[in-house]
Amino acid sequence: MLGRRHDQQPTADEPRVEGPQHPASLGGGEACEGRDVELEEIWGEPVRRAKSVGVPVPRLEMLYWLIKRLIAARKSPKKRR
Repeated sequence: MLGRRHDQQPTADEPRVEGPQHPASLGGGEACEGRDVELEEIWGEPVRRAKSVGVPVPRLEMLYWLIKRLIAARKSPKKRR
């Protein structure tokens, strides 16, 4: 089952989820705590798949690049002024 209506109860084989679920790259727990986000899985893979079939995704590419740069900047040693 791909989804259910908001008023349906989860079945026994569906995991029960408490509270809203968001990828870490949207600013949730891991990103706030300084841990790596799912960059390649959430942002890189869709860009690569789109390119492989010739579909332009300029905004997605831009977001992927920006998040990648932010992660790289966070990991590099801080420079003092």
